Amino acid sequence: MKPYRILQIGSGMPGWAGTERYLTDLTLGLRERGHEVTIACADGSKLDAKCHEVGIPHIRLVMRRTLDWRQLPAFVQAMRRGYDVVHIHGYRDYVIPAVAARLTRVPAVVMTRHLPHAFRSRSRARLCSCLFYDKIIAVSHFVQNVLLSSGVPAERVAVVHNAIGPTPPAADGRRSLREEFGIPADAFLVAAAGRIEPPKGFDVLVRAMQRVDGHCIIFGGGDRSYLESLVLELGLSGRVHVPGFRPDVARLWASADVAVVPSTSPDCFPYAAIEALAAGVPLVGSRIGGIPETCDDGCAVLVPPGDVGALAAALSSLAASAERRRAMGAAGRARAAQFTFERMIHDVEQVYHTLLDEQPCRTR
Repeated sequence: MKPYRILQIGSGMPGWAGTERYLTDLTLGLRERGHEVTIACADGSKLDAKCHEVGIPHIRLVMRRTLDWRQLPAFVQAMRRGYDVVHIHGYRDYVIPAVAARLTRVPAVVMTRHLPHAFRSRSRARLCSCLFYDKIIAVSHFVQNVLLSSGVPAERVAVVHNAIGPTPPAADGRRSLREEFGIPADAFLVAAAGRIEPPKGFDVLVRAMQRVDGHCIIFGGGDRSYLESLVLELGLSGRVHVPGFRPDVARLWASADVAVVPSTSPDCFPYAAIEALAAGVPLVGSRIGGIPETCDDGCAVLVPPGDVGALAAALSSLAASAERRRAMGAAGRARAAQFTFERMIHDVEQVYHTLLDEQPCRTR
């Protein structure tokens, strides 16, 4: 496959979350495979800082709202640099960069749909998917079904699951994080990680811990004050810990007996679930969104979202059987191996290849 010139659009991403992580991982992977990849991002954004940190070429473009047509000339000027592919990721970038790409006749315009946002009407779905974009990548079959049900033609959608890169196991294993939080080495420990916000369902997990004989640690950025108040209200201080954002998530999984993804609203593709499974930790997750796609019965227990009793029962059942946890952990490693970083990069590259090399004379 010949190398392509690719512009990844992240101009509407001021913060740092799963989409920004995907964008930088994808860019680094494509560059390793010989492609010339540039990221468009806002000056001073978290993505801008990451580009500086890891040495990704980037240009300064910003979208502060979805239909800021004043930015169109800047995007048009940027896309006259001869890119083969323009790949759009954030919801603020859905329209203006795509229009600029069409005006400058970029050969392939691609969107990755990271969130389960349905189009407002079937006519808008067909307009965007057939006029603005050559292909929409869905990060899970769940997202694909949302797109199809809102009117996107099936041939315009490709599913490429998210993935995680290889992460070395925590050097200190099970011990040090437990010592830091005063958790006995033989205590049952539940772990969770993700942005602290109501749709993630961490309050459901805290309430479930009231019925479970064990400890819990929740890593994540965001406003954790409501969780801290709930821990105090339920008398769980000393058993449930919410330390905020931590970069040492590998230590969390290494210390845990069970990982929980308790989302109460659709989660398109939970990185935490794959990370935990890759570390050999059994999973308890909500049966919602893309979570069931990441696991199977051998490595996970799925419960109804928001059901405190079901979550507590699943955790208590796993707490009672170390042998079952070991078997599920082994199955989890095998399952996580299906979501490799190399596979994701290859599949995205194949989308580009199909658009550019296999159909070079497509009619717009």
